[in-house]
Amino acid sequence: MGVETSVYEKIFGLQFSIHEMLLITKERDCEEFSRILQGIIEGKEVCTTSELLMEKHKEHCCRFKEDSSIYKKILIQESFIIRLMIEKNFKPSSFLKVLRAFKDGKKIFFGSAVLAAPKGIQSYEMQPKEQKISKVYSSVATNLSYSPRSSYPVDAISYLKQEGIPIFDISSTEQAFGIFFSNTEREKLLEIRKEIAYRLYEQMKLNRFSIAELKEEQVYIAVLPGILSLNAIRQKVNRFRAGIWYHSMDFAQMPTEPGVILGFGKPFALKEPWKEQKRMLEEYSKSKGIPFQPARTCEEIIGWLLDPKSQTMEGMMYNGYVRTADTIQEGEKKMRICVGNFNLGGIHIEKKDAHPYEHIGISRSFKLLLK
Repeated sequence: MGVETSVYEKIFGLQFSIHEMLLITKERDCEEFSRILQGIIEGKEVCTTSELLMEKHKEHCCRFKEDSSIYKKILIQESFIIRLMIEKNFKPSSFLKVLRAFKDGKKIFFGSAVLAAPKGIQSYEMQPKEQKISKVYSSVATNLSYSPRSSYPVDAISYLKQEGIPIFDISSTEQAFGIFFSNTEREKLLEIRKEIAYRLYEQMKLNRFSIAELKEEQVYIAVLPGILSLNAIRQKVNRFRAGIWYHSMDFAQMPTEPGVILGFGKPFALKEPWKEQKRMLEEYSKSKGIPFQPARTCEEIIGWLLDPKSQTMEGMMYNGYVRTADTIQEGEKKMRICVGNFNLGGIHIEKKDAHPYEHIGISRSFKLLLK
């Protein structure tokens, strides 16, 4: 059985289950299901509060008589969507994700409204393909546990801002990427941002960092635009070079997770092979008292996209590249995804093997996720 045949079989089975659920158990409202199908037909981006299910595509028109029953309407919509899939308007796997999310009882939104959900972020069970993708960077995708503090003896955010360290507000992320966090999410993100700033401040008091060093290394703290994939970010922000070769790659489709990241604009360990870069980053983490890891590609670019000076000579990002946590397989060779050269025409993403390159360092970041 081919891959496409298998996907259509799963779609067929899920539609049958959903029809049974709507007709017999009445667990979900038919109007809600029809609303979602109509959104797909109209080409809208479909999301849950934690996952991008389907990217925006070409809008189509599907008309009904006013007296059409809801069941007839749903059947017509489903038939129309099958035709759109066959005509390659979007991938069957994307529609399958939407059906799974609906059957699992997840709230589904269109476009950037996803993060305005009143109930805050929802967890979701990863499907087999997503589990496979996440293994590539499981060490960096896992939320580092911490206990919220009742209070902080020092306002580390104000201190760092006064010293000229970029700490971007939640509104900066919302405005840059056209998303909105709920009040509950904002409260949690503010707490996480305080925690990361204070951890950095603690290491400064132990003489592990200085203000001069933080500026030299182009350190920043930013809120991650949860649920947006690299592809979605590229569509929302016109700061990427032409020649997109990675659109269909797993690393470009895997959504970010909402949270806060402590990142560096300056590449670390230039001119070293990947294994040596990893070893040097581990030693660096021990000496600094913070467990830094390579960021994903979609996370590495957030600071540059938020920095108003990023396209000037004063910009936070240097003209080098960093290896990120993302990889792709080419035959028997594993290639690491590199990103950089921001000031020369926009964000450039390429793939490199593990050998040393004069202009390529390693990404370093520390993040806490909204869970």
